[in-house]
Amino acid sequence: MSTRQPDDVSGLTDGEPAAGGSPAGRSTPPTPPPGGATPPTPPPGGATPPTPPPGGATPPTPPGGQPERTQMGAAFVGRFWIVVLAVAFLAAAVLDLICVLQLWPATSSSKSGSSAIAASAVHSVLGIRGSISADVNLLLIAVFVGALGGLLHSLRSLSSYVGERQLRWSWVLFYLLLPAVGAMLSLIFYLLVRGGLISPEGSGTDLNPYGIAAISALVGLFTGQAAEMLKSVFSTLFAKAKSGTDTLSSESGTGAQ
Repeated sequence: MSTRQPDDVSGLTDGEPAAGGSPAGRSTPPTPPPGGATPPTPPPGGATPPTPPPGGATPPTPPGGQPERTQMGAAFVGRFWIVVLAVAFLAAAVLDLICVLQLWPATSSSKSGSSAIAASAVHSVLGIRGSISADVNLLLIAVFVGALGGLLHSLRSLSSYVGERQLRWSWVLFYLLLPAVGAMLSLIFYLLVRGGLISPEGSGTDLNPYGIAAISALVGLFTGQAAEMLKSVFSTLFAKAKSGTDTLSSESGTGAQ
């Protein structure tokens, strides 16, 4: 009985192909692209990778993601301009406080012990002298104290961001306009107080200037909260306005505090 001898493969080296045409124990490596460049790795699942825009530009943000941001105002504020802003806000706050003190109405005590504001008085504000009625006097106090609250907010937020080394130019306009916003919001609140809490027969002499000044200072200091309160109150009276395509949501954006 004859036995079949095994094929002689001793003459084959480790990398030579066997009878089937493939290297013994190895798979054929992929052919590299010309020029020695590394071929791109396909994404899992066989999906086609997105083509980058020409010129290396950043692709647009997909819908539902974070809003697009420009590079305008992204630079940090330098040391010189930080000093200029701090000195300007401090000088404006001192000047505003002087105006409030010069506009403060004089009160007279009656026999019953209650105090009342004079119906008309002469005031000298920054060298300008004139007679002011009690109504206009309280209105000016509300405006100036509201601006003072806005200046205090600007100084507090400015010092916080400078201390954290995060002050950028994009927020400088916010700080500059905040005193004006506080003054206008305080004027609106003053008109609401006068229209809702004072009878038609009443006048400015019936109001307490300390209460008006306190409300105006809080409105100027917390302009965001005051605006949200007005929005929540009057949203029940008026129809809801449609939001624009570029409207910032309070959840997605961050602001200076």
